[in-house]
Amino acid sequence: MAVYYILFALLAFFSLLERDNKFSKISLKIILLLLILFVGLRYQVGNDYAEYFMHHSFIHQGSTNYFEPLFTLLNYITPTPYHMFFASSVISFIFLYLSFKYFAPNNGILLFTLYFGIYLIIFDIHIIRQGIAIAMVLYSWKFAVENKKIKFFSLVLIATGFHSSAVIALPAYFLGKIKFTKKLKVSLLSISTITLFILVFFKNLVFDLISLFPLFERYAKVYLDPQFSSTEPISFGFMLNIVAFFIIEYIIVKRPNSFNNPKMQFVENMFFVGILASIVLRFSSIALRFNYFYQISNIFIFVLIIFSFKEKMQMPVKVVFIIIALLYLYVNLNTGHAILDYKTILSK
Repeated sequence: MAVYYILFALLAFFSLLERDNKFSKISLKIILLLLILFVGLRYQVGNDYAEYFMHHSFIHQGSTNYFEPLFTLLNYITPTPYHMFFASSVISFIFLYLSFKYFAPNNGILLFTLYFGIYLIIFDIHIIRQGIAIAMVLYSWKFAVENKKIKFFSLVLIATGFHSSAVIALPAYFLGKIKFTKKLKVSLLSISTITLFILVFFKNLVFDLISLFPLFERYAKVYLDPQFSSTEPISFGFMLNIVAFFIIEYIIVKRPNSFNNPKMQFVENMFFVGILASIVLRFSSIALRFNYFYQISNIFIFVLIIFSFKEKMQMPVKVVFIIIALLYLYVNLNTGHAILDYKTILSK
């Protein structure tokens, strides 16, 4: 497991040195390459690795599978499972890089550091199909900000071709343009809480209704099983996002100009939608996976919080968030029976 902490420490070190200069831009590209290789060259690492490996062979033998069409195509055009894993890594990290470069051009290394601790194990090592879709959806926000409707919906539909859950991101184009007043936010938070209690009692009905849609029928039947559909308790991540939400609300009141930037306005809306979804979807731990497409906005929010402080305080606050990301990494590496002992295809 040491390799995860070593790589995280490397990212953290360079994120503390990150400035708007040539050295940081070159460092970011080197880190991008390093992450692609780290994830793409792994061997038997990840809970679903063996299943993906097996299904790659089935696809090349002409067997039917439950994968979405574009992920099936990716398997078909890659000669071995190892090529497929590497191609998946390239796709995910390129879209992440482009997203970070657009929304926070001078903080790409910091964003990769936070992403590594909070999300990389889940998105890029375990649930790689959804990880690709999340990275694509994240970049689609650029087109929503720029009012390029066709490009936005096209990219989200492409993401759906890798994992059907990406369909939940289609409303983001419109949600990102809503003016959420304080009164509206309070009302929606109240409604979300009430909705959660209703869904807890009618969970089976919800999954039965979802199963009526062919796109989600398989998932609804599988995840209705009690081992997948248990109610999600209040987590550290949920509480952290709630604290971040109140900090952002304070910033909006004290420094309203912080959100005059259309990019940050959109991200703040996505973050608030993610908060609402994280409340409503707690009726089922597996349902919360739909919220990944909005929840990932929190890394941008954390960066915004860091740089809302006066310059002399920014470094200590940055260190605090890096430590939080490290705690996430520790939990992700030590929760359950995850297959995470790192090996590469060069040592198989």
